[in-house]
Amino acid sequence: MKNNVMPIVFLCLLLTIAANVIRSSTLPHSSQLDGQTRPRVSISGQLMANKLKHWVRPVYPKEARIKGIEGTIKLHTTVARDGSVGQLDVVSGPAELVQAALDAVSQWRYEPTILKGEPVEVDTTIDVIFQLKKR
Repeated sequence: MKNNVMPIVFLCLLLTIAANVIRSSTLPHSSQLDGQTRPRVSISGQLMANKLKHWVRPVYPKEARIKGIEGTIKLHTTVARDGSVGQLDVVSGPAELVQAALDAVSQWRYEPTILKGEPVEVDTTIDVIFQLKKR
């Protein structure tokens, strides 16, 4: 009987974790600025790409180009209520390409995201793809 209980307990634990992840990614978060609580929502990078209104192309680093380094830099950020990009955190990607991605994305601007008639902050990720042209 003891052996049959462990898989069920483990399954319940996994379902609880999954439910919390889903709930936290779909419900508004909040942030505090000037003592006021403001809502923040999580939106996928793919959906946020549709709201991009000013895009700056990353400059491919010369050293990375010479070495043939390609890859995707995954960044995490909070887009401000006015659509500007906040602090950028590097999630993953080749170190040689990181600074070029940060320099470009810090200049990007998005259409503000509106929730209940008010602009809100957006928690999102951004993928910056570096790919050399094939000859």
